[in-house]
Amino acid sequence: MKTRLQKIHKFGILILGGILFSRAGGLFFRFLCLKFLPISVYGEAVLFIIFLTFFGIVASFGLPVLLSSELKWKRGNKRFLILKDIFSLSLLFSFFIAMLLFIFGMLNFFNFLKMHAETVALLSFALPIYVSFNVFLFYFRATAPKISLLSEIFLSALRIMFLIVLLSLGFVFLSPFLSIILAFFFSTLFMLYHLPHKKIFSFKIKEKKRIILAGGAIFFYECFKNLGINVDRIMLSIFFSPRDTGIYDALVLLCIFYTFVANSYGIAILSQKNVRKNFLSSLKAYLAFSFPYSIFIFFAARPVLEFFKREVLVAYPSFSLLLLSYFIYGIFILSSFSLISLKKYSSALSGAIIFLGTNALLNSWLIPLLHYSGAALSLLIASISSLLYSLLCLYFFK
Repeated sequence: MKTRLQKIHKFGILILGGILFSRAGGLFFRFLCLKFLPISVYGEAVLFIIFLTFFGIVASFGLPVLLSSELKWKRGNKRFLILKDIFSLSLLFSFFIAMLLFIFGMLNFFNFLKMHAETVALLSFALPIYVSFNVFLFYFRATAPKISLLSEIFLSALRIMFLIVLLSLGFVFLSPFLSIILAFFFSTLFMLYHLPHKKIFSFKIKEKKRIILAGGAIFFYECFKNLGINVDRIMLSIFFSPRDTGIYDALVLLCIFYTFVANSYGIAILSQKNVRKNFLSSLKAYLAFSFPYSIFIFFAARPVLEFFKREVLVAYPSFSLLLLSYFIYGIFILSSFSLISLKKYSSALSGAIIFLGTNALLNSWLIPLLHYSGAALSLLIASISSLLYSLLCLYFFK
């Protein structure tokens, strides 16, 4: 047990290092946006990030996560071949989705979210770059964690650098969107340079049918999970405005540390074979990181929010509920990764459906009544219900 814990802890620490550098840079980037941009522009930038992530999952069809699971069974040149197949499929899907997004954006299809047409156009341009970055990142996390760590450091630095430059040049509205696109572009080139072979794209995909079938279940799981965790901010924009999304997201920024830790150890679970025991080892490591942070941020949240933007304090009464929600959601992520590693794709998918369905239903009822507190309470109930289901599937249901 000790050896297993040490092994998964070491692997998880390398991945966690990359994720934390990337997320710390991403958090600092978003805090800079929160500090220097109007809250309505910040809210629209949050929606841009949410939809870039979601459509990135749609365009990649769950294949980057499948790549991590597949690589543990392959060695040598076979690893690069599966990467080539998955990258080629993901890139083709991403160009198709990007084209649809651009057309719908020009037709003002996203008016119900109160997003500008320019934002949607930039979103369509960013999508293939974002998908390519994710495929390469998952490959290096499973095969060369040091390269993934460096690429995520590079991404973090570039995002902040481009934001500062664009703000200093007076591009207030465009600065968050362009800085994200440019950072992902150059970080993707960095990883492309470190691939063992440069001919990475091909229209001849050998295992297309098997990959699509295997990736399909993960695709729906990732879609439902991503929508589930973001549906509160989307509905705040629908019921109110992007400004309300921006205010609520300022609180979310202080809570998403749990998802960073959970995702890093979840990826470590995908790379190991003794899944149930490794789930417990990962859970111990997750708790070791989470408890100290919970105590610290509970007392530090108000002064931090007040420093960056006082107007977001209107949502502060909901912070305790939101903090507990994200803590439980992190454990749900770990259990879901375990189900995927066991190839229980339908169970992982069902848990994500429960999470999204519960959260969306409660948000549509509670946000108009309780505003920010309604969003936080909905997330808490959804996280508890989906976690209980996932644990039952992991240990009791076949």
